[in-house]
Amino acid sequence: MSARVDGMDVAENASPRSISRRLEAALAYGQSLYSRYLDSGKIKFDAKLLRDNNERVRDLSLELAAVVGPELQEHALALAYHADVFVLEWDVYDFENSVSWDEPFAYVTKVGFPADRVNALMTAADLAGS
Repeated sequence: MSARVDGMDVAENASPRSISRRLEAALAYGQSLYSRYLDSGKIKFDAKLLRDNNERVRDLSLELAAVVGPELQEHALALAYHADVFVLEWDVYDFENSVSWDEPFAYVTKVGFPADRVNALMTAADLAGS
């Protein structure tokens, strides 16, 4: 069974720990995709995979923000904001530039990855035992 939270389906029995594990997996996959993107010469195909994973990261961050306390919520929202900006900037760049799937696709995002907040979020004691 799920509930709607800000337009998203959130499992009513989803614990912070189960959500954080899915978020941790999405972040690890994103790291792998980013390495592949760099190794490929930053081609659009790999950039698109990274963009789509950032949507998952955003959704999971918002889902986690809905079930944790205020301090952790700030960390989750910072990650969601980063992912949102990344996706928006990707979409704008794609719209404004005609790049084929095997050509370089690179832009500079205005919001850096909030590593400190993500580390605090993922190692929080609240998430470890829930």
